[in-house]
Amino acid sequence: MTAPIGAIDVGSHTARLLIGKIGEDFGIEELRRERKYIRLSESFMDSNRGIIGAEAVERTIQAIKEFAEIAVRYGSACLVVVGTGVIRKARNSAQVVDRIYRETGVRIRIISGEEEAYLSGKGALAGLKMEGQPCLIFDLGGSSTEFFYNSMSSYFVRSVPIGAMELKKSFLDSEPPSLKGLEYLGVYVRSVLEEFLPIKIIKTEGIPLIGTGGTVASLVAVKKKIEPKKLATSQVNGFRLKQSHIREIFDTLKGIPYSERLQIKGLDEGRADIIVAGTATVLEFLSYFKAEVLVASFSDLLEGILIEYHEGVSNG
Repeated sequence: MTAPIGAIDVGSHTARLLIGKIGEDFGIEELRRERKYIRLSESFMDSNRGIIGAEAVERTIQAIKEFAEIAVRYGSACLVVVGTGVIRKARNSAQVVDRIYRETGVRIRIISGEEEAYLSGKGALAGLKMEGQPCLIFDLGGSSTEFFYNSMSSYFVRSVPIGAMELKKSFLDSEPPSLKGLEYLGVYVRSVLEEFLPIKIIKTEGIPLIGTGGTVASLVAVKKKIEPKKLATSQVNGFRLKQSHIREIFDTLKGIPYSERLQIKGLDEGRADIIVAGTATVLEFLSYFKAEVLVASFSDLLEGILIEYHEGVSNG
């Protein structure tokens, strides 16, 4: 095993930390996992100027400070931090990254959507022990969704403008959301998939559809009735959610306001406002790719970052 390595993803809705050790076979021993809701995408959309607001930056700084302190306690030999989603498209992203560095000493490397898709796919495949097997993986975030299509001989990556927070802000402006808003959301998601991921290019029938991200993890937690803070990788990785099960959860969620969704076991406060948009999107993915079952993965970008770092050290 390597010395502990820390990976942080500064995403559109959450900042996440994973500290782990990597073995020779790239198996990861998870030491600590943390998540903070920083809501950059909400701030970005509320500004109407394409910038991330000061309060969201403050939330991010505080989250990174806490993560860095945890990494020190675990003896992390390295802390690799990437920025994804909103932070790579905001007009003030350079200023945000510079301010975070000044106040925390942590430098964020902004990665492209394609690199995020590749690392997310790599992490999920390692976590599920499916390296080399044909599959389609999606990582649904707050501002974008990354797809990793693995065939027998090659892979294909794509980042598309489908994000749970931005869909919620654009289409679901009432509590509970209106049927018309949900209809418009579905039309938008399908149009984006048809533009960026045409079925004639990606042959997905008969191969597993794997989902990562906060929405998928929440669906597993709700289905298994697990408190979000107690949700572990072993409880999510490989769990199979039938489309009918997701539809049942969705039918409950879409009919009640935010205040009542908070009472559902498995759903936490930071996710309850966007879970309807996220679940509607997952159902659109299942329908579009003709999948009856979604295979869940907690392992994603963070694991991919750790593996990539270890490969770089090993080859260097």
